[in-house]
This record gives sequence, structure tokens and C-alpha cells, in this order.
Amino acid sequence: MAALVEHGPHVGRMVFTLQKEVVERMCAAPGSRAYSSFSAICQAFYAVAGQGDLQPGSFYPAPEVQSGVVTMEVRADAGRVRDRAVFFTLVRAAFSARRKTLRNNLLRSSPFPLAKRDLLAVLQHLGIEAGVRAEALSADDLAAVSERIAALVRQFASES
Repeated sequence: MAALVEHGPHVGRMVFTLQKEVVERMCAAPGSRAYSSFSAICQAFYAVAGQGDLQPGSFYPAPEVQSGVVTMEVRADAGRVRDRAVFFTLVRAAFSARRKTLRNNLLRSSPFPLAKRDLLAVLQHLGIEAGVRAEALSADDLAAVSERIAALVRQFASES
């Protein structure tokens, strides 16, 4: 599903029947146990809403798992993420070690050609505590961080 969001096609409205746990992860709120990079990726570009569960008896043959229905509608502000490659790289790096802070994950994996002080300045500018864990940040927070990083990367590239 994340690959569909990342690589398209970018359809206005999609409806899926998926395993219930996948639907829960797609719809999870920041700070919840189910919230992950997958949640943030889906929510950055789509309004994601669970539409209910389907019992195994709804299918033939009945699966051994419970299913759920989820809708995904393109967000009106989905274009706020202009550099999608930076966004996906940032999200994956931010969630790479779930128990580590955002600062440590971004500096440890070094996904961007920026100095530590530049990454910390981005977070400070946006009012995001560097010691926060990625799962506490909304998709909108992560989009804002990615856009600031993308602007810095472009700036440094043009200066070189």
C-alpha cells in the first residue's frame, strides 16, 4: 500500500478491503501504538478513514483473518509536499529505530547531506523538540520538516 501512495497512480478516491490490522495502521493517530511510517505516508497525501469491519463469513472461502474497509481520498493540500523523494526518505529515516529520538534517527542514518546544526535548526524553526520520537509527529509535522530539509538541500546544491 505504501508503494501505491509513493509511486501512484494518484487517484482521487480509493476504497480497499484489507486485513483489519492494516486498516488500523493506516488510520492510526500519532502517539498511538499502531502509528508508524506507514500511517504517516498514507495520511500525508490522503484522508484515510476506516469504514468498518467485515467478518470472515462475508467471504467464501472464509479467511482466517478479519478484514476492514478503508477509504482514501486525496487531501486538498497534498501538493504541500513538493519534494516527495525527500519526504519518503525522511519518514523512513525518522521511524528507522522506533525507540530512538527523531534527532538520533536522522543523524544516525544521515539521509541528507546536511550538518547536524542544520538539521537541528530545521526542527527548532518548526517548533519541534529534537528529543521527540517520530511516532509523536503527525504526517503534517513530517511534511513540514521534509519541505524545510528539501529547501536547504536545494540551497546547498545551488551554492556548490
